[in-house]
Amino acid sequence: MSKNLLLFNASSGTILYFLSVVVTFLLTPIVVNNLGRFDYGLWEMLVSIVGYMGILDLGIGPALLRNVALSHAKNDSHELQKTFSTALIFFCLVSLISFFIYTFLFLFPELLFGNEQNDLSRLRIVIIMFSINTCIVFPTNVYVGTLFGFQQHFYVNITRGILLILNGIFTYFLLKFNYADGLLVLASLQFFSSVIQFIVYAYLIKKNNLSIFVSFNYFSFKMLRELFLYGVKSSILMISSRLQFATMPFIIAKAASVDSIIFYSIPCRLIDYARGFSLAVGFPLTPHFTSLIGKNDRNALIGSWLESALFLQIITGSMVIFLYFCGDLFLKLWIGNDYLITGSGVVTALLVGMLFQAFSPNSLQMLLASSQHGKVALLHLIFALFSIPLAYFSTLYYGVIGSAFSNSFVTSILSVITLTAACSFLNISFFTYIRKTVAPLLFPLIGLALSLRIFNYFFIYSNYFDLIINIFIGWFVYCFLIWNFVLSISIRTNIKNYIFKFLKNNIISKGR
Repeated sequence: MSKNLLLFNASSGTILYFLSVVVTFLLTPIVVNNLGRFDYGLWEMLVSIVGYMGILDLGIGPALLRNVALSHAKNDSHELQKTFSTALIFFCLVSLISFFIYTFLFLFPELLFGNEQNDLSRLRIVIIMFSINTCIVFPTNVYVGTLFGFQQHFYVNITRGILLILNGIFTYFLLKFNYADGLLVLASLQFFSSVIQFIVYAYLIKKNNLSIFVSFNYFSFKMLRELFLYGVKSSILMISSRLQFATMPFIIAKAASVDSIIFYSIPCRLIDYARGFSLAVGFPLTPHFTSLIGKNDRNALIGSWLESALFLQIITGSMVIFLYFCGDLFLKLWIGNDYLITGSGVVTALLVGMLFQAFSPNSLQMLLASSQHGKVALLHLIFALFSIPLAYFSTLYYGVIGSAFSNSFVTSILSVITLTAACSFLNISFFTYIRKTVAPLLFPLIGLALSLRIFNYFFIYSNYFDLIINIFIGWFVYCFLIWNFVLSISIRTNIKNYIFKFLKNNIISKGR
């Protein structure tokens, strides 16, 4: 993958990220007010079930992306066709399995959701929508993985961005003016979005002449086994993630109450969106690293890993500082004073885990690209299983803040394990990684923290404008320190030349 294409894919993912942040910012208060604490807790539990359904993937999705990228790099159209057909047929079978699971939940919803809700008929309708939606999502993942493997992330990101805006508009008008039941609206829009994505991605593959089509003749048990052998390690990572994160709403409902879920899920969502910027920028790195491994260019691989790690840390490190000083206040303005009564401190507790993740932003991508994530996946599973009783008893005795600390504890340990494994694969010492990436950022991060602390000392927040001014001043200080103390002269020169070229081509020339 060329650097320009990598930059283009990363940019489209970044734009999608910002769109999702804006839409979430505008819609969350409306959704919370329309659903109420109890229905919002139910919605989080339903979304968690969708997360668990992802386990049926068995890691074939990530394996598909990697195989497509390798076949494309080698121009092996026959291997590419076998990969696509095998994966698609497999996912169609998985869709049927998920449908039967949802059918069971339709018949016995009280097994998971308890007897607190009175309107089981409404809940059953939502479950039906989720079941049909899942049957569409699994085959769609094959098309998405194929486009990603061809490094055409921008097509997927543009489609998702447009649908995000349309869903936001419909959600706003339907919930803002109470035209319909909130749960039914959210489930319906999710279903229609999945249908549209399936149609668009299938069309894009055909339109771009990728020479891929569905054929039983190309189905191969050998290929399925190959995908599974790689995918089983990714599947373990997926199961671990679901156990650690998707289980949390059910744990909180059991140890505290369904009403308490919102005080964990909203701060957790804020953390996820802050971390999501790094994930959006870094997502194209897996096929990028895979291509370098396929070309056997080890020096370029190590250089690319360290450079991308430093760049991603510039983003994620600052996010931790901003959220520590501004997170609780933002949630108060965004959701209301109820958050500060019950959920105060949850953001700080979750930031402990995010801090460790911030300094290991692309290690997992390297392990996935090199297929060296087997041992790490098993350790993730062990700690994820441990996180369930830890979260339950923490929530039982300390409420939602206990849930947050237990989550951060496990996340921190797993981040260190993943980083150590990536360093070992590349034959780089842990201290060399710290010296090359983390150490240069310490002074700018301290400067950012001091600027925010000083502003907080002299000023009292009362609205979003005050918050934006604080963030703007902090960001200006941080960028100044990064520019002068982190970026090399060559990088600064390249950035200046790129900006000048952009202005010349798009503004100065048009002005003439």
